[in-house]
Amino acid sequence: MESASWLIGEITGIFGSAIWNFFTRGALYGFLGFSLGLILVIIANKRKAFNRPNRVWTIIAKANLFYIPILLGFLFGVFASVSSIQKTTNEWIMGSTGAIEEYAVGYIPEVERIGQQLLETGNQSEELLYAKIVEGSGFSEESYAQKFYYWFNRNIISYLLNKLGYSNDVTGITQMVEGENLKQLNAGFFGGISSNLQNNLAGNYFRAIYYSLFLFFIPFILIPVGEGIVHYLNRRAFGAKVASSTDSVEA
Repeated sequence: MESASWLIGEITGIFGSAIWNFFTRGALYGFLGFSLGLILVIIANKRKAFNRPNRVWTIIAKANLFYIPILLGFLFGVFASVSSIQKTTNEWIMGSTGAIEEYAVGYIPEVERIGQQLLETGNQSEELLYAKIVEGSGFSEESYAQKFYYWFNRNIISYLLNKLGYSNDVTGITQMVEGENLKQLNAGFFGGISSNLQNNLAGNYFRAIYYSLFLFFIPFILIPVGEGIVHYLNRRAFGAKVASSTDSVEA
């Protein structure tokens, strides 16, 4: 399919052109995150925030002097790198309005093919829809490029469904394919699809990436936070015991 080849080439170009921004922006924000972490641990160390009840625990806690700046450096750098790809993508979408509208028209036969296959198989699951949309794209399984390809085309289908008054799910796709003559649609029908794609890609594709990154970093964030909470609870419990012993002696 010629239009699919265009999109595949564009996605390759987007990810290729984003590489420079990916590394430069990531390195800049990574340095800023590291610097912020360094300032925080220096201040905390001066206030003896890493002092613990015994020597071994203090050594473990003071590992945060290195751990926290490195963690914040990676955290800031990675999220900034993904943000740079999102920025590149948004710029591409808004600069390719006409081409995207033409692509959407060319994608209509593919929507009909997918809808017919879903009807024939009787399997109207989101998993099968994903497989049908990315079929033949050539991108690695579950790669970011493949997921981008999916969400881009899925948003075109969603645009069709919403504008023609069908539910935005697999059932809506099969009903649309059965009840509409999609071949009569032209580029004018897809006016405004670029803004729609920009909003939905941010809401679907990039949100999913940010969410997966957040889940990845959560355990690493919880290490110093958890240690601090344990220290706080231990100090409170120890302080309560000391207060209790003092009251007993005075009595």
